[in-house]
Amino acid sequence: KERVKEATDAFEDVRSRRRSIFLDAFQHIADSIDVLYKELTQSASHPLGGQAYLSLESNEDPFLHGVNFTAMPPTKRFREMEQLSGGEKTIAAVALLFSIHSYRSSPFFVLDEVDAAL
Repeated sequence: KERVKEATDAFEDVRSRRRSIFLDAFQHIADSIDVLYKELTQSASHPLGGQAYLSLESNEDPFLHGVNFTAMPPTKRFREMEQLSGGEKTIAAVALLFSIHSYRSSPFFVLDEVDAAL
């Protein structure tokens, strides 16, 4: 019985730490993605840029559900990601990549033909 309790406690500890680490990373990425997307979509004719944000489908157990990524290019209404053009999706993906990179950067990464849809 004692070993079962120790194993259960250890499992709950790992589960709690996993959730905490994930939510810390998610919060950083969610906070930075809008800023980066605005920078990537700003222009002389659209000085404010677009909007982008991340949200969890379930705050209670984020591992059982997904993450929603929404990007609204300048002067466009809200649309599902599938309805954005290839270039708009590319800019949104680059903003997401840079947001993730801002949390824990790697020494380098390779982007092959990232501008193909632009």
